[in-house]
Parts: sequence; structure tokens; C-alpha cells
Amino acid sequence: MNDLLLELGKNPNTRRLLKGLPIPLPESLRRERGPMTARPLQDRKVVVGGRGALIPVIAETLARAGADPFVDDPEPFRGPGETYGRPPTTGAPQRADALVFDGTSLESVRAVFDFFQPLIKSLARSGRVVVLARPPRNAAQAGLEGFVRSLAKEIGRTGATANLLVVEEGAEKRVPAVLRFLLSARSAFVTAQPIVVDLRARGGDEPALVQSLEKRRALVTGAARGIGAATARALAAEGAHVICLDRPADDAATSQLARELGGTA
Repeated sequence: MNDLLLELGKNPNTRRLLKGLPIPLPESLRRERGPMTARPLQDRKVVVGGRGALIPVIAETLARAGADPFVDDPEPFRGPGETYGRPPTTGAPQRADALVFDGTSLESVRAVFDFFQPLIKSLARSGRVVVLARPPRNAAQAGLEGFVRSLAKEIGRTGATANLLVVEEGAEKRVPAVLRFLLSARSAFVTAQPIVVDLRARGGDEPALVQSLEKRRALVTGAARGIGAATARALAAEGAHVICLDRPADDAATSQLARELGGTA
């Protein structure tokens, strides 16, 4: 279905016919293929609001991904900005590529409306909206899902998307990968979704953001233990299909590692 919509979007005549329908056909949609890039948000203007517990995570994620943050309180963004050369700007740009709101400490829905109401008209075509939250603890937080769904419907005609990111306590290290995806061009057909980030996968470890060895094959000898096993894991984390080789006496350990990495013994 995604490929069909991509083809339809390339034809200006088809675009005119479908303009009145609730189908996301962005003005300029480029579908990224292959390995993830280190800076998928390079030079994107992202307005950040809210004063929740995830602001430091948002600041680090945006800086590492190459985005330009626009904020009310620049202090949490100064350190990551200096490290990655993306200093924060106070206020909001004329045209924003994305809007991010940290609602993890939300006590009143008024704060959500106060942030989004003046900014929605400045959201660029194919823009992105992400609201971060914790599992609902009060009425305001419980209402965030309905708010995001309504917002997604409102902005969908321009190819923009809106999603809710529900982050469980202790799963903060897994937020950057999901946030980068939702703010990038790769998420063009994901909208109005409540996405839960929990501890079930990898025990909450931070996943690799860039896999430079994707679609490559690597042969590791002495893979059953020690340096060989560590090397096999490092290569797999970079996206390689690892072929594990060791002595016949270590066949069980070699096979177990290969299964763990999704490789071949």
C-alpha cells in the first residue's frame, strides 16, 4: 500500500484528483532506504515544549540527529548543543518541521493547547508532531491519546503526522531510536498511533542508531567465547549477518551465539 501511495504522489494529476480525500500525499515525500543515517534530522527546525522528565533525552536526541531545537528554556539544550554543534534557539521559527511536547508531568490539558494552538499553522507540509507521556496517572495525561488522534486528523491533509510516545519508567534509553524514527521521513505513513516504549526488548538497553554494516556478511573465527564472541556481537550490532566459526568441541556454544545474534553457525 505504501508503494502505491508513493507512486500516486509522484503524479501531479493524481494529486489534484485525490486532494480532497484524507490520504497522506505529502508535497515532497522521499522514502529513505538502506542503513539508517547518523543525522536523519539534519537542519530540521524542531520546536520543543513541556517541562517533563524527558526533556534531557529529547535535547540529546535532537542534537545527535542534527536538528535545530527551538525552545523556551534553552538550559537543558546547551550541553548537547555544544557537543554536536546544534545550539538551541529561544522562541519559534516561522516554519517548523516538527513539534515535540513532553507531557510526562502534565497536570492540565491547558498546557497542551497553549503549546500547540499558536504553532500548528507554522507546521510545514509533511511535518511531524510527537507528544511524549508516561502511562496515564491523571485525567490530563489520559486525555493525551484522544488529543493526538484529533490533531493527526486535523493536520493529515498536508501529509503531516502526529503520534503519542508512551514511555514506561526505566525505558528512557530506548526513546532516542523511536523519536528519531517518528520525526524522520521514514514515518510518513505512521500517524495517530499510541506507541509504548517499555523494558521488554533488550532489557531497556539503548539500541544501535546507525548500522553501517547492514546487508554485509562477517565471518568470525573463535566465536564461541572471549574476544571472538565480543567481536561477533559488535558486528551484529552494526547490522552485519555474522557467520560464527569455532572448533567442533565448541559447537554448542557457537550455535547458541549464532542463534542469539540471528547469524549462522
